[in-house]
Amino acid sequence: MKRFINKITLSIAIPVLICHVLFVMVYLFNRKEIQRKAAAISDNYSTVIMGDSQMQTLSPDFFSEAINIASPGEHYYFTYMKLKNLLLNKSHKIKQVLLGLSPHNFSPLFTDHFSLESEEGKSSLQRHLYFFDLFDTEFMRPYQIILRKEFFLGVISGPEWGGYAVYDNFNPDTLSCKRKLRDFFYRRIDDQQELIKQEYYLDQIAELCKKEKISLVFVSNPVHQFYKNGVDEAYYSILTKKLQDHSDALYLDYLNDSVPGIYLNDPIHLNTKGSQIYSEKINAAVTAHLLGKS
Repeated sequence: MKRFINKITLSIAIPVLICHVLFVMVYLFNRKEIQRKAAAISDNYSTVIMGDSQMQTLSPDFFSEAINIASPGEHYYFTYMKLKNLLLNKSHKIKQVLLGLSPHNFSPLFTDHFSLESEEGKSSLQRHLYFFDLFDTEFMRPYQIILRKEFFLGVISGPEWGGYAVYDNFNPDTLSCKRKLRDFFYRRIDDQQELIKQEYYLDQIAELCKKEKISLVFVSNPVHQFYKNGVDEAYYSILTKKLQDHSDALYLDYLNDSVPGIYLNDPIHLNTKGSQIYSEKINAAVTAHLLGKS
């Protein structure tokens, strides 16, 4: 009976092992393709728009030689790994990175991206799998990755590069603001350890830009004022602290703009009209800054 059980176990284990090996091979092959695409981007664009879905609302058409590779709910770890992939190309022409930086980036929704027990963590692993080296990652150990269904789904679905997003709703109401506040701030962050990884990778992005002589521009996009006033002051304090840590970076702050509802798709995202106005504003501010330095 024991021998029979061992045979059954072996007959199951071998196909499972082969399946895992095949998927790892596909992952490694596709990562080469990702690196080739990253090299093509860094060869052709001098301005890269990065961050989460707020930054997706900025149109690269209003900037010179720009590309938008921001993606929804993107933790700074994945932004950092995207940037590292771009800069593997030693002859890159990237001169500036526009990076979203707002209070919600330090919310529980973002800190939970490092927990594989959370839906955010599972989704992040699947969507951004190809942007980090499976065998050299600070995010999690290889065995934690390849044994999960998100690994297989990520290999099949491919990387999420993100990009410019068009939204056509307008005039968000206070009810939608309350829902958005609950989406981000569904619990308090009482343990500062939760923030360490998000802050750490923001610092790594800044250091990498400095090393590569790339101008880093932080952008806080405008939001609905009801939403803004509903965010706990503690998160604005975190934002202020990180800006002080990187005071050499240009900061474009539009949080205090009383933006008309006709320019907002929802409490925190610009719609197409708002995108045009603020893309132009940001480009003008960046251009003026560069002229002032020259």
